[in-house]
This record gives sequence, structure tokens and C-alpha cells, in this order.
Amino acid sequence: MNLPNTHRRVVLANRPNGMVSPDNFRLEEAPLPMPAPGQVLVRQIVMSLDPYMRGRMNDVKSYTPPFELGAPMQGGAIGKVVESRSDTFRQGDT
Repeated sequence: MNLPNTHRRVVLANRPNGMVSPDNFRLEEAPLPMPAPGQVLVRQIVMSLDPYMRGRMNDVKSYTPPFELGAPMQGGAIGKVVESRSDTFRQGDT
């Protein structure tokens, strides 16, 4: 498969004060990492946005660490394998 050199990602640009708004996020282009042996590259199709994520946008001590500013958002997702170097998953697996 002919993959691009970059990918788009949503990062937390700043910590919300009150309600979350689009200004709290930034869409970036970043180098596309190639999978190492045993790894897969997955194109994310859908990401779950859950209430607990709001708490992780604050920089306070909690049961789970806060999201890092400038880092890609994390959460449960569904995706499709676009490149595989794994014996477990093949290209096209969901």
C-alpha cells in the first residue's frame, strides 16, 4: 500500500476554562510513523468522546493522568489496519 508521509491528528491546544470549545483543540499534520515488527498502523474511523475525558483536560491529580498539551487526544476508538507487521492482524482488519 502506498501510504502518505504525514497524518492529521487532533491535539489539546489549551486547558478549557468552563465548557469545552473548538478553541481548546488544534488539528495538526505530523509525520506518519511506520510500524515496527509486531506492530500495526491503524486509521482511526470513530473515537468515543466520554464524560471522563473532560476531567483529564484539567491539570490536576486524579485516578488517571491529565491529557498533555500539544499531544494527540486519547480515547477508545474503532479503526482499520492500513499496514501490518504483525502475525495477529492483517491489512484491512477492523
